[in-house]
Amino acid sequence: MCGLELLRLRRHNKREVKRVAPEAMGPPWKRTKSSSRVSEGISGQVASDLPMASGIYPDVGLISLLNPGGPLGNPPAPFCRRPPVPSRVRWTVIHDQVKAQALSQEIDTLLAKETQATADTRTLLNHIDLLGLRVNWQKSNLIPSQQVTFLGMAKQNQRYDSRQVRDLIQFYYPDKKETKPENKQKGKESSEDKSSSEPSTSGQSSAEGGKKDGGCEAVRRWSREGGSSCCQLDDLKTLSKCDMRLGNLSFSRSHTVLIDVKVFHQGQVVPQRGRDVWHSNFVKMPCSMSSMSPKPDMSLFGRIPNSSSHLENHFSTLFSKIAALALKLPKQVEKTIPLLQRHQPATITLSQFQIACLLANAFYCTFPHRNTTKPDSEYHNYPSINFSRLFGDWSERKNQKLMAIMEYFNVVTDDKFRHDGLVTFERRCLRDADVPDWRGCRETLGKLHVTSEGTIEDEGTGLLQVDFAAKWIGGGVLDTGLVQEEILFLMHPELIVSRLFTEKLDDKECLIITGTQRFSCCDGLSDRFQWMGPFHDKLERDDWKRLKRQILAIDALHFRHPKEQYSMDKVRRELNKAYCGFKGQPGREEPDIATGKWGCGAFNGDAELKAVIQLMAAAKARRGLVFFTFKDDYLTKRLQQIYHSLVSQKATVGQLYKHLEIYCSLQRKQGTSHEGLFDYLGKIKLPVNSSL
Repeated sequence: MCGLELLRLRRHNKREVKRVAPEAMGPPWKRTKSSSRVSEGISGQVASDLPMASGIYPDVGLISLLNPGGPLGNPPAPFCRRPPVPSRVRWTVIHDQVKAQALSQEIDTLLAKETQATADTRTLLNHIDLLGLRVNWQKSNLIPSQQVTFLGMAKQNQRYDSRQVRDLIQFYYPDKKETKPENKQKGKESSEDKSSSEPSTSGQSSAEGGKKDGGCEAVRRWSREGGSSCCQLDDLKTLSKCDMRLGNLSFSRSHTVLIDVKVFHQGQVVPQRGRDVWHSNFVKMPCSMSSMSPKPDMSLFGRIPNSSSHLENHFSTLFSKIAALALKLPKQVEKTIPLLQRHQPATITLSQFQIACLLANAFYCTFPHRNTTKPDSEYHNYPSINFSRLFGDWSERKNQKLMAIMEYFNVVTDDKFRHDGLVTFERRCLRDADVPDWRGCRETLGKLHVTSEGTIEDEGTGLLQVDFAAKWIGGGVLDTGLVQEEILFLMHPELIVSRLFTEKLDDKECLIITGTQRFSCCDGLSDRFQWMGPFHDKLERDDWKRLKRQILAIDALHFRHPKEQYSMDKVRRELNKAYCGFKGQPGREEPDIATGKWGCGAFNGDAELKAVIQLMAAAKARRGLVFFTFKDDYLTKRLQQIYHSLVSQKATVGQLYKHLEIYCSLQRKQGTSHEGLFDYLGKIKLPVNSSL
């Protein structure tokens, strides 16, 4: 490895090669430009400033595209409605001096005959990304423009060379003509890439060298077919885009409404009159005349350490307001709440104020028969609802949780809070007659957007947001758990009330919650979790006065050993579970789905297998999918590539299922090394033989 070689590509046709030590240049934020001309400035960051260019990868290169003319501070080009047009490639930083000079000469040759690019930035970024080049955004303080840097990395059995970059640039300069020596060199290198597994270079051969621009054929094919085949986030359907014809809110045998629907149609929200029922099929209320439970243990609050300054501020004011809210329960919830029991599809709709009263009682641990977890207890199949475990064994995790919960109570006890919103909890069950014959499914894959940036809770707003749930809904939200589900419940504390009446989910069941309000901003997972402050929810409401937010709770299997999941019984279980949640209601327009690495992490799920399972379930349900990889750039790229390959071959759900059978049988064989599912699918040629 040689030292860093900074290649300055000037605005004209001359090239200067100058060695510049990183320490001599100083940190990027202290470097200044000597002239307002872009061609005289030095790139805002060199490879030594980037984490991936520290010698970890053997063949690391950097190419920077400058978009002159954009004012400093504008968002990066791919996020603009009309992205700026890059005028030319200006800077490269390469570790190897020989490669740096060779690449510089090639770029000089290509750019000498062209004065302006003809492709917009977004398209160019997409195709460079297909070559396997990592994208890093950096805002330059040196020039009045935005700078985009692409960090090339060597992958297993795959190197990205200057020819691929040259071909890519040439494709976006269509008026450029190649010289004969370049054609010969390109034809030679084209045959070397025949074994490449990347979609952008697969299928190339020396036979294509007869074409004048044969080296760009793969890139051109991707362009004709829509890039990576993945759609943009805006192309997917949200609740606000759906024509939701809900009809009048009404009671039914399977739908319990805890407000007066007649008065509701007149524009008011008042509790439905009813009577108390002390029965095993209903929630046993703390205000019931049949309740013989002792008074709540107020000493629990004395266990909170004085070091929690945030909570100290609420002892004298907010705690008393929560107590007053809890005392309003008898008047706010007169009708008995049914339990959402296993194998019985049912729905409960109640007001946000009723939820607040119920959660205030849970905060003071007043619900009878709900403080024990013994296997023979009455509610052993239900999650806990009283907050007693949250107050015990104090830790910083629980301190951060209490901050989010206190923010919720601080808002709902305020006189300015509107209490006329509704929330619906629906338990869905997939009947045996509705279970698909996965081997015979003919549906092709639907829309897909894959991203390593953003979250289900933020960028997925308006879509059907998947909660990576536990069988006992809410997981460890009232204890020490702090992963995706628990954080989702802390952001939307109204979800916690589902633990009051939702029995443990079975293999073909899910819970869908519509209308919850978000109250907090949070950051981090587990011990890094922090409550960041209040969130002001401005979502629209539907005809039932529910916020247009829909959350789907589906629980994945927990594998003690990762190889357990390569069983078709387990795969079918996950397919049916996902399909149960993704399947829409007949005759109703439904939003697309926001999901991610469901069942991975602590549950030991294979992220590639889970992605394919969710793609298949969404295709069967005829809904689009947004897949958040949570900063996993490698999974993002591989999923985009395999999705494009499958879509190009018009793969059906049934064909994928048959190949999963083969793949799982290979993984179960003793002594067989693990091959990733995407690697396996990348080698197959569809359609599958009928004998499979």
